[in-house]
Amino acid sequence: MDKIVFLDIDGPVIPGRVHNTALCSELRSRFAKDSIEYLNILCEQTGAQIVTNSMQNYLSPQGRDLRTDLIKWGLNSIHFHTDWRTIFPRVNYLANPSPQRGWGRWLGILDWMEHNGEVDWICFDDRNWTSDPRLILIDFETGITDFDLETALDHFSVEKNQNSYSAHVSI
Repeated sequence: MDKIVFLDIDGPVIPGRVHNTALCSELRSRFAKDSIEYLNILCEQTGAQIVTNSMQNYLSPQGRDLRTDLIKWGLNSIHFHTDWRTIFPRVNYLANPSPQRGWGRWLGILDWMEHNGEVDWICFDDRNWTSDPRLILIDFETGITDFDLETALDHFSVEKNQNSYSAHVSI
């Protein structure tokens, strides 16, 4: 079964510690390199692929797309699924879900799986929108950490080497 990482952007890879409240084009110049590297390690060790599930899925500052920006900041292009983004947030307009837009994130994942088939998945998000244990809740201020990486590796049942990734990530 394919392994998928549904990825929210603000919080997990643009954490509060690097967040800039200016225009979106400036926001996307502030990815946290360590969070990106943890994603690369996760995908390399598990064969998982990235699918974005973010409010930024369809924003295109200066004609760029989110995938291009993530690659520019170091996320290996081979780690993206060919269908690399969910319909979220557009699904909010179709179904008017709530509470606090969380169901829209869930509907984005369900819609994506309807088109791509069932997968073994996790989701990195800073918003707690489900009690499903596949949601790995990320602290908005810190972004994806080594602890979150370990949690994801545990989910995908990958044996961890304590030093296999910590030496590769510079904060």
